[in-house]
Amino acid sequence: MKKVGVFTAFLMLFIILIVSSVRLISAETNSTEFNMTNSTNSIIQEISVTNFFPVEFKRGDVQFYIQVKNDGNETLDEINAFIMGKGYSTYNVLPIKSLEPGSKDYLFVSGRFGEPGSINLTIKIIGGLSGTIYQNVNVVDPNNTTQNEINNLKAQQEKTNLLNNLSIELNKIRENLSILEDDISLKKEDNYDVSRIDLNDLKDYIKNSQTNILEGNVDEAEVNINFAKTEYVYQKSKLENAKKVSILSRIKENAVLFSAIAGAIIMLFTLYELLKKKGEVVVHATTKIVRKKKKK
Repeated sequence: MKKVGVFTAFLMLFIILIVSSVRLISAETNSTEFNMTNSTNSIIQEISVTNFFPVEFKRGDVQFYIQVKNDGNETLDEINAFIMGKGYSTYNVLPIKSLEPGSKDYLFVSGRFGEPGSINLTIKIIGGLSGTIYQNVNVVDPNNTTQNEINNLKAQQEKTNLLNNLSIELNKIRENLSILEDDISLKKEDNYDVSRIDLNDLKDYIKNSQTNILEGNVDEAEVNINFAKTEYVYQKSKLENAKKVSILSRIKENAVLFSAIAGAIIMLFTLYELLKKKGEVVVHATTKIVRKKKKK
């Protein structure tokens, strides 16, 4: 009877602990859901233009950048621009596929200015709640400018073209990184050892390249993009040469897991035995006290 009573007490204690844990988890879940709901209701999608370059062009075909920033708290996808101005027409806009909160990126625009002068461009960003902005640019006629002005415009355009080419290369590296990450996940699921593959350096080179392009630093951008290409090839090679984890290694890993589980079970039974002994001591002491009182 004593053993049954102690076991019942232990069982009740265990049930109380489980119920308390469930209530705690439920409360945390409800709190999380409430916070997520409030957060969703307060989401603000907003995007601003932080830079526009160059601002001087010669009449004819041109290329320029519009730098934008996500000022909201949600990632924006497929950001584009609609541009209008006197004598201006757009050929193509290279959109931003995704822009995280607080991040900057750029739209690359190809177009044509049909007449010289001070042109006021109207820019409507599509993909955020930024509304319409205006940008003044100066368009010159090559037939009525000095050689120095022509050389400056040519240098600006060459720099813009280089930055465009680098941005295209960078986007390709980003796509390759995404594919590589998927391949790593698949290999890992198929029991390949991918522990030696580290993409941190590659991601740093990509991030640095992005910053260089946004700052218009062609030389630094080229260096970091070349580093990124080399690092990508290196990590991809390691993935291609990854070996399958042997059955023996997997058994050892599972043995460690089973040992941990067994240890937890042993600890549980040890706790039960301690509680049982403690209960027996309490019952014995209580019985002695009751007997002494009866004798009196």
